[in-house]
Amino acid sequence: MEAVKQYLSTCTYEEILELLFSYFELNNIGGSNKKKASSMVALQEMILEKKVFTSCPHCGSVHFVKNGTQQSTGLTCFMCKDCDKKFNIFTNTILENSRWSWELWVKVLEMTINNMSIDDMLNVLKKDYGCDGLCYKTVWQWRMKLIHALAMMPLPKLTGVIQIDETYVRESQKGSRALTNYLPGKYSSVRLPRYGYNPSMFGIMGPEFCTVVTAIDERGYCVCQVSAMGKLTDEVFYDTFDIHIENPTYICTDAYPAYSHYCAVKGYSHYIKPSNYDKILDNNGYTRTTPLTGVITEDEAKQNHRIKKSLYKQGEIDKIEYSHSTYEEFNAIKKGFRLSLGRVNELHSDIKHFIYSDKANVSSKYLQDYIGFLPIFVTGQ
Repeated sequence: MEAVKQYLSTCTYEEILELLFSYFELNNIGGSNKKKASSMVALQEMILEKKVFTSCPHCGSVHFVKNGTQQSTGLTCFMCKDCDKKFNIFTNTILENSRWSWELWVKVLEMTINNMSIDDMLNVLKKDYGCDGLCYKTVWQWRMKLIHALAMMPLPKLTGVIQIDETYVRESQKGSRALTNYLPGKYSSVRLPRYGYNPSMFGIMGPEFCTVVTAIDERGYCVCQVSAMGKLTDEVFYDTFDIHIENPTYICTDAYPAYSHYCAVKGYSHYIKPSNYDKILDNNGYTRTTPLTGVITEDEAKQNHRIKKSLYKQGEIDKIEYSHSTYEEFNAIKKGFRLSLGRVNELHSDIKHFIYSDKANVSSKYLQDYIGFLPIFVTGQ
C-alpha cells in the first residue's frame, strides 16, 4: 500500500483518473465509461429523432441552437436564445450527471413499477449489473425520483359516469428529525413521536389526517389527489378536480356537501348515496341474503322493495339530486347507468393497502407522489 501511495503521488490528475477508469472496467463497477458515453449518445440521437426534446429545460423556450459538444460524454450542447443558459438533452432529468447507464435506469424503473422492495432491487443491481458500490439509500433515492416523475405525468380527463369519494390517511413525519405539530390552540405543544397506534384528538376530519380525494370513471381512468390536511372545502375541491372532469353523465358521491355544491354550480347530474346507507336499511327491517343460501324468499324481496320505496320517498337513501322521478324511474336509471360507489371504494382499499402494508406507512411530504404513482401501479395507466 505504501508503494501504491508513493506511485500515486508522482501521477497527474488525468493519470489517476485513467487508472480508476481502468480499474472500474476491469472489475465491471458501474460499467465502462466509454460504453456509457456511447450509450448516452445513441439515446440522445433517438430522442432528437423522435422530437421528444423540444424546449429549453430552464425557461421552456423553443428558441435554442447547438453550442458544441461536451468532451467527457460526447453529448451535444445547446444554448437558449432567450435565457442564454447552456444545457444538454439530459439537463434537469434523472440522467443529468448520473454515472449509471440508461439501461440500468430502465431496469430500476421496471422494478419500481413492479413494486419491488429496496432490498430486492439492491440485490438485483449488485448481482446482475455489477453495481457493487450501491447502498440502500442510493436505490431509495433513485426510486423516489422515478415515483415523483411518474406522479407528475399529466392526469386523464374523466368522463361518463364518475365516482368521487374521499378517504383519510394519518399524518406521518416518518424519517424527520424536527417534528411539526399541526394541532390548533391549546393542543399546539411539541409534536411527540408516535409509536404504534395512537388515537387522534379530532377524528379523521381533523388536522391529524390528510384528505385524499379520489375519482374514477367507467373506463377505469382515475385521479387521486392529496387535497388538504383536515376537512375538504368547496374551494379546494373545485380547484383540484374541476380541470379533470369533462362532460360527465352522472357524478356519484356520498352526501358530503362539497360535492353537492360543485354539481349545483356546474349543472351536473348528481347521484348521492349516504355513507350510512346500509345502516339505514338494516334499521328499517331490510332483509339481506344469508351466507349459506345467498338468496331470499319472494315475500322478503317484495318487503325489501317496499322498504326502499318508502325510504326513497322520505329522502333517506340514495337518490339523484333535484330529481322528482318515482322510485321505479330512479331505480331504472340507477341500474341502467350502474350508479354506485363500488369502484371508488375499491380504490380506497388499494390506497390503504399500498400506503400501510406495501410501503409500511409513508411520510406525508411524499404522500402525493405515492398517491399519484398508485394508479400506474394498480391499473397500469
